[in-house]
Amino acid sequence: MEENMNLRVILAANIFLKAAGYIRKYGWQKSGMSVHGKPRCSMGALASAYQKEKWDDDLAYLMYKSLYDELDGISLTQFNEQVRSVLEVALLFERVASKLKAVNKKNTIYSVLT
Repeated sequence: MEENMNLRVILAANIFLKAAGYIRKYGWQKSGMSVHGKPRCSMGALASAYQKEKWDDDLAYLMYKSLYDELDGISLTQFNEQVRSVLEVALLFERVASKLKAVNKKNTIYSVLT
């Protein structure tokens, strides 16, 4: 069970990094999913980074919770309304990925030691 959680954390971090890369490459727009290969909103960039029709519920929850925590309780929609540049969105996704990787590393070290 813990191994599945560690894999889920790694997957979530990689999705956030891919979404940041997507935004840096194709651009970002305040709203509207658009299509892959064009500027997309934050959720659209995440969809391009994880091109599955149906998201795993636990993965989706982990990603939502990670964003919500990083944004101090505001939603991604509210964040999008406040954003002034593509870089802000990419940096948000990169910060979340970095924190997820740090938590995963800490949990992996802890599980080895116990």
